Amino acid sequence: MKKFFLIVSLLVMISCSKSDDGPITVTREDVLSLVETLYGSYNTNIWVSDRPVYESETVWSHEWDELDETEEVISPDYVSWLVIVDLFPLANWSHDCKYVFVNARTMETEELIFDWLPIYVDITCEKTYVHEN
Repeated sequence: MKKFFLIVSLLVMISCSKSDDGPITVTREDVLSLVETLYGSYNTNIWVSDRPVYESETVWSHEWDELDETEEVISPDYVSWLVIVDLFPLANWSHDCKYVFVNARTMETEELIFDWLPIYVDITCEKTYVHEN
């Protein structure tokens, strides 16, 4: 019985210790530098969250009454910075843009495509495409 308890205790300790449980080390400035490297040469609008986004935080949702369903965008299961990259800056909204989640501890990125700006996370526009006449 003691062995069983010891094994269960070890498994609980291992499952509770994730590799990204350390302090947040990636700053907003680090994220801006990464984004400039990845998307700086494109004609884009770029927004970055004003604070790191919590694990599994809802960043956008809408209830479609006519469809009786809710659509949501939820952050990954780690603390991250949210970057919105609008690759079609001259188009009106409801077009594809990239949601890039940058892990706030490791700088690893995860992307998804969505068609609206987030409504539950404050973001600041860091780069605005200027159309040349």
